[in-house]
Amino acid sequence: MRSVLILPEALKQGVGSIWEEPPVGLRYFADHGEVFKLSLLEATPELEYVGLSGVSKLPRGPLVLSAFGVDPPERSVQFEMSLLSVSDEGLIGEVGKISSSKLRGLDKEFAKLATKDLTPVFGELTTHGLVWENGSLELGVTAPNDIFGKVYGYGLPEGDGELKLRQLIDDSLNLLDGLEFNRIREGEGLAKANLLWPHSFGFKPNLPNLAIRRGAPGYVWSESIAMQGLSRMVGYQHSDRTGFRKGIHIAESVVKEFKSAKSGLLIYSGLGEILQAGRDDEARFGLEELDRLIFEPWATEIRQEKRSEVVILCPSQTEVGLGIVVKNTTQGSFPFDARVLDDPRLSTQRTFEIVAESLT
Repeated sequence: MRSVLILPEALKQGVGSIWEEPPVGLRYFADHGEVFKLSLLEATPELEYVGLSGVSKLPRGPLVLSAFGVDPPERSVQFEMSLLSVSDEGLIGEVGKISSSKLRGLDKEFAKLATKDLTPVFGELTTHGLVWENGSLELGVTAPNDIFGKVYGYGLPEGDGELKLRQLIDDSLNLLDGLEFNRIREGEGLAKANLLWPHSFGFKPNLPNLAIRRGAPGYVWSESIAMQGLSRMVGYQHSDRTGFRKGIHIAESVVKEFKSAKSGLLIYSGLGEILQAGRDDEARFGLEELDRLIFEPWATEIRQEKRSEVVILCPSQTEVGLGIVVKNTTQGSFPFDARVLDDPRLSTQRTFEIVAESLT
């Protein structure tokens, strides 16, 4: 059984001390595993998570469209398209809370915005896509975060195709603003969902089919739409992202699915997010839940020689991270916590190389 658990940003210097008194399963791993440092994640962490070099920066547009099951014609420029809000004062902002049921039927409105070259793709909640057939990359777009609080008209696309894209943006506001569900939202004091904003564009990357290369099917569990799209591109199956968490912690049903697979990759960013928010007590509870659901059962399987290897990786984009590989023949020499990050005796490895070796 080949399984890899990735906990981004969950173990690095200066972020909590929840690892220093490990629960039962994790303590066994520390006593029997090889601990090593992880070099900083590269430009596209999602590539590293499936065992490919992440040095190339992948735009989210093609990943998002792949997650929606869309395969545009070759040489199509693919955008992520965010559903935003324009207030009565003309200020651009976030939509805020919105449900799938409230957006039912919006896909038909999207179709009204299609032109000969541009095809809007309805996705989920505030994340959607756009295909520009025979498009160009000689274009400048503005990320949504950079237009929040600005007056409508700020940061519009510039360069090749700017007129087409600007017209699409204008048409989306004219079309969506007067829809019934937006009138209801306005009456409830909620921000209207009345603007489509294309960004994060690029061509579909040429990636290998990892299921064929590695000679085994691959299964991925995560809550990331980009990860879902990438998994599809490399021939892996991604789980349903609905219900990935129960509250702020990972759902037990997700863990059960992951553990039942012969070869699987689970990426859970929640523990790192809780630590980053300074909620150490909540993070410790989350770690103990991971121990109960994953680490302790895995430790038992290692002892009983029902599992040959355990891989846990805690990489970071900003600092050196930590990883551990446990085999039924290894003995540990270092604790698995941030205190060893300054120890020069530890080797430094790269996340994608560890994943590739583990899933091959």
